[in-house]
Amino acid sequence: MPIFGFQYRSDRFSLGASFRRGLAFSDRTKINIETTNIDNINASQSIELDSVATSSNLNQESNPATYSLGLAFRPFSALLLSSDLIYHQGKKLNNGDTKLLRTINASFGVELGSGAFGLLLGVMTNRSMLESIKQDTIGPAVHVDFIGYSGGIIIRSKSLEASFGGLIQQGKGESKIVNTSDEIQEVEAMTSHYFVSARYNF
Repeated sequence: MPIFGFQYRSDRFSLGASFRRGLAFSDRTKINIETTNIDNINASQSIELDSVATSSNLNQESNPATYSLGLAFRPFSALLLSSDLIYHQGKKLNNGDTKLLRTINASFGVELGSGAFGLLLGVMTNRSMLESIKQDTIGPAVHVDFIGYSGGIIIRSKSLEASFGGLIQQGKGESKIVNTSDEIQEVEAMTSHYFVSARYNF
């Protein structure tokens, strides 16, 4: 998907904004869900869910846009503060029913250290773009708002910069994952992601 934006940078301050419009909605994510006390059933399972249900009514030419605004400030060489604000436009079907909700998410990060090593810490929100589950919703379906925490390290040399870290998201919400029950279950969910990146200066 194309991303359009701009960035302003100075020695201690940077500001950027971007706009993008996706080409597809569907994304499958595996999450661990634990539910208890559902019609006297205890269930713990990992499931894969479409983050957005497939629908032929969605117009690919008017997919929801994402706008982001980022700010970074380095008060001194060993400390970098950064923050992002992300707005997802949302999407309605031709009949006016909401398919994707408008959401605003935010993140805040800190980089500590200079020279050969650095420490990365961050916190973020990840609100669900799916509507809250209704009694007549056909499962499986999940609506969970997450809060994520990240950490990592940076290793630098004259020609190479490498980063290693991970992100854990935890959230509470509601679901319909027990096919034999019409009840809406309360759930706790968790996802984890890990990253490795490197940059080499020739």
